[in-house]
Amino acid sequence: MKKLDEITETVRSGEMPLSSFTVIHHNAKLSSADKLEIEKWVSEFKKQIK
Repeated sequence: MKKLDEITETVRSGEMPLSSFTVIHHNAKLSSADKLEIEKWVSEFKKQIK
C-alpha cells in the first residue's frame, strides 16, 4: 500500500514525470485530467487488493 500512496504523492507534488525525462520529451507532462485518472486508478486498485 505504501508504494501506491507514493504514486499518488509523486503525481500530486508534480515530481512525475521526472524532469530528466521531460528534457528529452517536451510534451510528456501530465494534465490535470491525467493526474486525476492516475489517482483514481490508485484508489480503485487499493480497494481491490484489500
